[in-house]
Amino acid sequence: MKRSKESLTILFMVSLTLFSYELLASRIFSVILPNHFAYLVISFAILGLGLGGILTYFLSKNNKYSLKHFSWIYILSYIVVISVIILAPYLGNPVFYILLAIIPFIIGGSIISYLFKLQDDPYQSYSVDLLGGVLGLILAVLLMKYLGLIQTIIITFILVVLLMMLPFKENKLVLVLSSVIILLIVFNFGQLTSLYENNFNSFKSSPHIGFNSSFDIREKSLFTRWNEFSRTDVYPLKEDPNRLLVGMDGASFSFMIRFDGDYNKLEYLKEDIGYFPMKVGKPQKIALIGPGGGEEILYALLAGIEEVTAIEINESTVLATEELKEFSGDIYNHPQVRTIIGDGRNVIRKSDQKFDQIYLSLVMTNLGSGMANTLAENYIYTKEALGDYFNKLTDEGIVSFRFHGEHDLLKMLSTVIEYSYETGVPYTKISDTIIIGFKPMKNHGLKYPVMLVKPSGFTKAQVNNIYQLMVKYNVQPLHLPRIFEDDSLKKMKEGEWTLENLTSQIPANIDATSDNQPFFYNFEQGIPTTLSLILAVSTLLLLILFNIGTRKIKEENFVELFFFFTLLGMAFIILEITLIQKLTLYLEHPINSFVTVIVSLLVGAGISNLFYSKKEIFKDKNPIFYLIGLATVELILINKVLYWTGIKEVGFKMIFISLLLLFLGFFMGLPFPKMLARLKESELNQFIPYAWGINGVGIVIGSVLTLIVAMIFGFNLSFILGLILYLIAAWLMAKLK
Repeated sequence: MKRSKESLTILFMVSLTLFSYELLASRIFSVILPNHFAYLVISFAILGLGLGGILTYFLSKNNKYSLKHFSWIYILSYIVVISVIILAPYLGNPVFYILLAIIPFIIGGSIISYLFKLQDDPYQSYSVDLLGGVLGLILAVLLMKYLGLIQTIIITFILVVLLMMLPFKENKLVLVLSSVIILLIVFNFGQLTSLYENNFNSFKSSPHIGFNSSFDIREKSLFTRWNEFSRTDVYPLKEDPNRLLVGMDGASFSFMIRFDGDYNKLEYLKEDIGYFPMKVGKPQKIALIGPGGGEEILYALLAGIEEVTAIEINESTVLATEELKEFSGDIYNHPQVRTIIGDGRNVIRKSDQKFDQIYLSLVMTNLGSGMANTLAENYIYTKEALGDYFNKLTDEGIVSFRFHGEHDLLKMLSTVIEYSYETGVPYTKISDTIIIGFKPMKNHGLKYPVMLVKPSGFTKAQVNNIYQLMVKYNVQPLHLPRIFEDDSLKKMKEGEWTLENLTSQIPANIDATSDNQPFFYNFEQGIPTTLSLILAVSTLLLLILFNIGTRKIKEENFVELFFFFTLLGMAFIILEITLIQKLTLYLEHPINSFVTVIVSLLVGAGISNLFYSKKEIFKDKNPIFYLIGLATVELILINKVLYWTGIKEVGFKMIFISLLLLFLGFFMGLPFPKMLARLKESELNQFIPYAWGINGVGIVIGSVLTLIVAMIFGFNLSFILGLILYLIAAWLMAKLK
C-alpha cells in the first residue's frame, strides 16, 4: 500500500508538470518560431509521450529500467531544456527546437507508462494521471494570467524538484540537496525572473520575429507583458518618432500614435488608406474590431465620428496605451470612446446597439496554444460572422475591412459573395453592394486594400460621392459600381459568372469560410505541407512500431490490440480537438475553449475511473457504444448552443459547457484503462508501456487528421470521423473478449 501511494504521488506530479510544460512550451514557441513550426513542435512533443512508453517497454523487458535514474533525468531535462530554449540565441533551425522539446516528454512518458505497469488498479492510476493533468493545466493558465510566463516557469521548476524527493525520500543527502535547490530558487526568485526576462535571447535573435526582420526598431522595449493569451511588446521606431510599434507574440502588429489632444497634429493620418472608410457615409456611430495600439480610434476621431466603440481582445494592448498615456493620449479612455475587452464578433452579436459602420482592420488570430494562423480558427471572417455584423447595422450601415494583401481580400470577397447569394441576393446584384480600393505603393503591389460592404447596396449618388472621396484621398478603385468595375464582378453582374468561376481563376485557396470551416488564413491549396509532414512521419513511426511488435511480442491477439490502442488515441483526440475548435466561437477565445474542453473531459474521465476503481460498472457491456450515442447527441446540442445568446458572461458559458461535456468525458475515460485491466488479468503487464506508446502515436495521427478533414469537409465531419473510429475500436474491444 505504501509503495502504491508513493507511485501514485509520483504519477500525479509528473502528469501535473508535463501538462504545465506543454502549455509553457507552446507559449514560448509561439513567439520564437514560424507559427506552423510552433504547431509542429507541440505535435512531436505529444509524440514523445508515446516514444517514452516504447522506451520503457524495451528497458523493463530487460530489467534495465530505474525509476530513480529516470526521475533525475526528467528533472534535469525539464529545467535545462526550458533554460536553453529561452537563454540561448536562436538555434538556426526549428528542427533543433523539436529535438529539444521532445526530451522531457519522452522521459515523462516513460515514467508514466512504467508506473501504469506497476499499479494493480489501472482505473485508479488513470484517474490520478488525469487529475494531475487537469491541475497542471489550470495551474499554468492561472499563474500565467496573474504572474506572467517567466514567473510561472520558475514556479514549475520548484514543483519538478519536489518530484525528486519522492523516489529518494529515504536518501537524506538527496532530500537535503533538493531542499537547498528549492530554497535557492525561492530566495532568488526575483533575480531568476530578471535573468530569464532580460536574456530571452531566442526571442531577440529569431529571424521569424517581425520586430527583428520587418521593422527598424530601437533595442529597448518600452512595455512588455505576458499573460495566458500572448506576449505584448511596445518598441519605438528609429525613423518615426510619432509611432510606436505594438506587437503580439512578435507577429501581429499595430501602431500606437503620438497624440496630445491636438487633432491638427494628426493631419498626416488622413493620407493612410485606413482613414478612407471613416469618411464614407459620414458615420456617427462606429464599432472598431481589433484596434490594437489605437491607430483606428484616432482615424475615427479625426474623421469627426461622435461615438466610437473599441473592441480589443488583448487586454495587454489596452494596458500598454494606458501605461504609455503621455505618448498615446490614453486613447482608449477618451470621452468619445467606449472600450470593451473581448472577442469582436461576440461583442457585436450581444450588443443591443446599431452602428453606422463596423470596421475590421488587419485583424488576425494568434493562438495561445501556438497553432498557426493558417491552421487556426478565425470566426470573425466567416459567412455567419457577416450575418452578425449586418444585423447590427443601421439601414444605411456599412461593414468595412482593411486587409494585408490580395489573398485575404479575395477570400473575404468570396465569403461576402457566397453569404449574399445564400441569403437571396442574386449574383447580378451583389456587385452593387461592394466597393474595393487601395493606395498604390511602390514595389509593394496590392498592399493594405480596403473593402466596403453595404447590404442595402450603394446608390448611384452614393457611388459618385465615394468616387469624389477616392480622388480627394488618392485612393485607387479596384471595384466601384457603375464607374470602375472589377472584371470578375462585372461578369457576375452580367450573369456570365458565378462564384465558382472566380475562385477557379486564382492559384490559391480563396474559398469562402464558414463557422464549420473557419480557416480564413489558410491560402494553401490542398493539404498544408506542415500537416502532410507530421502525418507522414507519425504514420511511418506507427508502421515501424507495428513491425517491431509483430517480431518481439508473442501474443495471438497482438494485431487487434495494436489497432485498438491506436484507434482509441486517434478517436479521443479527434473529438477533443473538434470540440475545442468549434467551441472557440461560443467561449470567445481559443484559450477559454482549450481549458474548458480539456478540463471537462479529463475531470469526467477521472470521475469515471475513480468510480470504477471502487465498483466495477459496465462489466459485461461495452462503454464505447454509450460514448458514441452520447457524443452524437452532444454534437447536435453544441451546434445549437454556438448561436444561443441566453448566457452572456464568459464565465457562466464555461461552466455551462463544462457540465455538458462532463458526461462525455465520463465515457471517454473508460475504454483505455478497461483494456489495460484486461492486459493485467491476462498477465500481459509487459505490453502496457507498448500500448501507451502506440496510443500516443495514434493521438498525433488523429490530431492531424482532424485538421485535414476539417479543412476539406468541416468540423462536423471530423467529429463524425472520430465516432467512426470509436465504432471500429468498440468492435475490436468486443472481439478481444
